[in-house]
Order: sequence, then structure tokens, then C-alpha cells
Amino acid sequence: PGDGVQTAYRDILQLPPAHTLTVQNQRATPERYWRLEDTPPLTLGSDQEYVETFLHHNRRAVGDRLRSHRSVGATLSGGLDSGSVCALAAAALRPQSLPVYTHVPLQPTDHLTSARRFGDESPYVEANRAFIGNLTVHYLKSAHLSPLAGIETNLGVHDQPGHAAGNHFWIADLLQTAQHQGLGTLLTGQCGNGTISWAGLALVSNGWQALLEGNWPRIVAEAAAQGLSPWRLVKRYLLRPIALPILAQGRRLHRIGIPPWADYAAIHPDFARSLGLGAAMKRAGHDPTFTAAADPKAQRLRIIRPASTTIGALWLESGAAYGMEVRDPTLDHRLVEFCLALPNDQYFRQGQDRSLIRRAMQGLLPDQVRLNQTKGLQAADIGYRVVAHGAEIEAALQRLRGSELARQVLDLGRMEAVLTSLQQGVTRANSRDCGTILLRGLMSGLFLLRFD
Repeated sequence: PGDGVQTAYRDILQLPPAHTLTVQNQRATPERYWRLEDTPPLTLGSDQEYVETFLHHNRRAVGDRLRSHRSVGATLSGGLDSGSVCALAAAALRPQSLPVYTHVPLQPTDHLTSARRFGDESPYVEANRAFIGNLTVHYLKSAHLSPLAGIETNLGVHDQPGHAAGNHFWIADLLQTAQHQGLGTLLTGQCGNGTISWAGLALVSNGWQALLEGNWPRIVAEAAAQGLSPWRLVKRYLLRPIALPILAQGRRLHRIGIPPWADYAAIHPDFARSLGLGAAMKRAGHDPTFTAAADPKAQRLRIIRPASTTIGALWLESGAAYGMEVRDPTLDHRLVEFCLALPNDQYFRQGQDRSLIRRAMQGLLPDQVRLNQTKGLQAADIGYRVVAHGAEIEAALQRLRGSELARQVLDLGRMEAVLTSLQQGVTRANSRDCGTILLRGLMSGLFLLRFD
């Protein structure tokens, strides 16, 4: 994701978040003015006080972002983040209705998701509509926009490649629809995973460490809350911590010389080596295996990236392209500071993750959403959409084949192999590769064609 300073253009830099820029005597000096990392821990008197204070900060964050001289709407998925934003916004606007926008697939997606994921948000959105009451739901199938058209639109707005290339078509449709309906402000809950709906970490997952630290009673209590038998308790907390590192080391030895990003990137291996990409990632503190940090605060800061994230800037650019502001209450600095200051056991308790927001939203969100343990998968039917626009994708790949620069940077053979696999039958595996390899590669390639 970068350091928040570099762009795709030499000598054109961006000012990262939480920084000011002083220009004096032909010299520009950035200075950081806010350090989320330095937030001190906060201890309150009871579980109820944590919930009430959390709701106070959350309501204020949402309420402050409802100020608009034109209509306000919101994105709504089946999850806790956007669901909580919409519930609080709708309560503040009542009896006025809150327009919400939800992307839905064109094809069934059950076979394209694991048991822990869902590809169709509409059942949970309908539960929200029935429970909250004053939501006007707009379902967007985005059939008129191809994945490639979405990528080209995004490049036109941001002038450099982005990350979630498989989502750009429906995001463009959503913003265009909101614009046509006269919205001036669009709320989103994109950054809630590291803030309001932080899952928490099971700190006693390593039973040997817990035994040394005298925390075994916590393991027993946690296992009892999850209904674990004595054998499963031993297997999870004593045997697994030994077995997993051995298996991981075996996989690393088996893959000597194969970098971790080879599983999910379209970059040409020779180009990656010429950049010293592995060493650059290490210097930047980026873990290409995405292994969770052992420390809860460190893991959350990895997600929030308080002095380098470009999410806010990207949404401001996207909103401006459609004549509106996109605002994310889950990034309100007061709310973020409060959430980061809380003890981990407010987020993971009695075997349940995201415990704080689940408790806080009782009576505000339907239990079908509030207690749901599965997560949505955006653009789950992306493989089918690519196949439907296969000729357009093939023509773009052919253009890249004619570019010396694209051939140098991208593994075009691998990208073409993903398209061929999709055309032979859409599966969960090649749908994943469609987003991470084919479409991200196409987005980078179309950008490179500007300079060939």
C-alpha cells in the first residue's frame, strides 16, 4: 500500500495524513502533528460504561458527518461497520428516510465463497431495512459496466493504479447513481475493521506461554465459553502452537526461491528481482504473508496505518469526481483514539470476536446482522462478469502484449492463463486470481500504456 508519500509519478509526492506542510524559502517541510500510536490505554469502571462511551463517540462521529446542504446517503453491506453507520444515521434523521446503496451479484455465489463468507449482501440488508425502518434501499447489479470499464474510470479519476481492481465497476455505478439522485454526502464504514469492529485477538491462544505466565485459568474459561471438550482444549492450545510453526517452516522450505506474493500478484518475477522487491518490503515493514501480529495494538496499527493510509484521500477524489463528499465516520479521530485505547478483552471475550460493537448495537441492529459470524465478499461473481466481457479483456491483453514496458513489468502469460481458466469454468480459486492477478495486472498495464 505504500508509505503515503510516494505516487506513481517521479518527483510528485502526496502529503500523508496527520501531517502539515510548511513552505518557506523555496523549501517544503512536512511535519507530523498527530500520533495515534501514542494513545494511552483507557480503563473504565464497567463493561456497560465501555458500551455507553463507545456509543457516545460513535453517534457523534456519524452525526457530525450528516451536516450537508444536499441529501445524505450511505453505502450498506451485510456487515457490522456500514450497518452500524446506517443505523445511527437513520436514527438521527428519523422520520426522514436514509437512501442506502448495496451492490448485489448477477449470478449465484454460494459455490464461490467459503463457509465463513457470503457473496450476496441482500438478505442482511433486508433484515436491516425491516428492523431500522427508515432506509430506502437501492440494489445495484451494475450489469451495464464491465470490470474493464470500471478500471478505466478509476484510472481517469486517480491517475494511478489502485488496489481493489475488481470492485471499481460497482463503485463507479454506486457513485454515479448517488449523483443522479442529488446526493451531496455519502457515508461509508470502510475503515471499521481496525476501529469500531476490531475483532480482538485471542491472547491465550498459545497455551504453553499461558502456562508460564499463570494464565491457564483464562484458557479454561475461554474454552468453556466456546463449548470445547478437554481433548479439543489440549489440541487447540497446546498441540496447535507446536504444530503450526513446524508446518509453516516446512512450507517455506518447500517454496525456497518462490516469493510469497507469487500467489497473488501479476508482477513479472524478473522485474520484481530487479527492484529488490522483497528487501524493499522488509525495509517498509510490510509482511507479504499477512501474518497477524502477536500484539493487538500493533496489529490494529497495521490495519489503520494512521500516518500513511491513502484511503481518505482516495475517497475524497472519488467523491469530487461525482460532485459529492464521501465521509467515513469510522475514521473520526476521537472515535479512533477511544477504540485504540480500550483493552483487548472488550473486543474478544468469551470466545466471541467483535464483542464491543455487537454489545453496543443491541436494539439498534437486527440480531441476524449483529451476531452474524460470517463476512461478505465483495464482487463475488467477478469471474462471471469477466467471462461475459471476455472479448474486451482479450483485446486489452493484446494491447499489453504489444507494449515493451508492459511485457517488462507484468507476467502477461500468467494473466492470460487466469482468463483461460475462467473461460473453462468459474471456480472459487480462479475468481480469487481474477481479482488479484488478472484485474490488478490489467489496471497496472493500462496505466503503463500511457507512457509506452
